[in-house]
Amino acid sequence: MKFRKLFIFLAFVLVVASCKKDLQSPYTPPGKGDTIVVKPVPYTVVENFETGTKGAYAIANVQLNTGLWSFNDAVIGSLAADVKDGNKAVRLRTGDITMKFDIKGVSQISIKHAKYGADAASTWQLLMSTDSGTTFTQLGTDIAESNTALVTDSFKVTATGKVRFQIKKQGTSRINIDDITFKGLGDPGIVVGAPDTGGSDTTGNTGTVAADRGITAGADAPPAAGDNSNILLGNPSDAQPTIAMNNNYLIDQKYYEESYSAPVVRQTG
Repeated sequence: MKFRKLFIFLAFVLVVASCKKDLQSPYTPPGKGDTIVVKPVPYTVVENFETGTKGAYAIANVQLNTGLWSFNDAVIGSLAADVKDGNKAVRLRTGDITMKFDIKGVSQISIKHAKYGADAASTWQLLMSTDSGTTFTQLGTDIAESNTALVTDSFKVTATGKVRFQIKKQGTSRINIDDITFKGLGDPGIVVGAPDTGGSDTTGNTGTVAADRGITAGADAPPAAGDNSNILLGNPSDAQPTIAMNNNYLIDQKYYEESYSAPVVRQTG
């Protein structure tokens, strides 16, 4: 009797184990030619005009944090009458400020604005170009400017691909523009940060160029692309080597690739 019960128990265990095994689906890695869908990562890029300098209204290009901008009858103001978030803001009279570069994947643009000092109320428009600045079309409606403190207006962007923007104003009353914020998905296609104009990287200011501080790879390092590349099977987080993706920055370590996230700085009282 004991052997019979033991036999029945063992048979039951084998049946359960067999069923459990059948329910398990073995993982099959993607093969060559398979399509891997990667969800784009959101980004936020802000132009705050703090890095630029322009004191005359004559048309000129200004290098800013996001790239090169054209200032036509506009200056970067820092006077007490300039309404600003920080130390500087655009002061626009009868003209426009225009991006000289394109940005990709934008779904929304927000702009802080106010009238300058005691100037009269006026209106301004936001325009967008999808052909690298050849033509511009107004986005949204005219904005009536009578605010004495900065307010924010947001505009939805439905265009796909690369775009650039222009803020245009009529009349002689002046307005302030500050903190233009671009929000979108994926790689914006721009590197945020003013260009390095400090000359060559030298050791001890002797005029000798410093040694390369990059990563040195041997002959056995995988190729950057092709069947044996490090990311042949995909880039799951869609990390990109652009400063705008500071929380999902792609670093090529030659023998492997990794995504870097900027540390969170917390201030304590």
